[in-house]
Amino acid sequence: MQQQTIDSLKTLKWLLDEGVLTAEEFEAQKRTILNNDELKRMQPEPINRKPAPVAQPVTSIQSKNGQNALLLWAAIFVVTSLLRELLMRADVIDSFSPVFWALLLLSTASNLLPALAVQDKRYRMPCVVVVGLITLYYLFMNIVNLISSLQL
Repeated sequence: MQQQTIDSLKTLKWLLDEGVLTAEEFEAQKRTILNNDELKRMQPEPINRKPAPVAQPVTSIQSKNGQNALLLWAAIFVVTSLLRELLMRADVIDSFSPVFWALLLLSTASNLLPALAVQDKRYRMPCVVVVGLITLYYLFMNIVNLISSLQL
């Protein structure tokens, strides 16, 4: 017998002794309680299943690292892109210059930083792969443009 059933029967007996319940009411309530207890015992035990995984909250350290990666990306991308454009407009470098290509490579490679800032590990690697492929495509197109300008 379950502890809840025993407690309910004790309470019921106390109500009978105090005169709150009649003997007939007591017997009817007792049968109800015992029938409920019997039904509970006849039900199979619940299967202990592992709960579905819950996404872990982002800790302040993870969040701070993500913010730092995004700030670093913004700084690198903006500085290298501006520097490349300013040097080209001032005719200090052209698209054949190693400095141009170094700045282009650095600014383009920095595009991986936002993908690395993704907190959920399930999504981080696909983001890095997709951004990496886009970055390679962008560099490839610049190389194609360089080659086509050499042939003219």
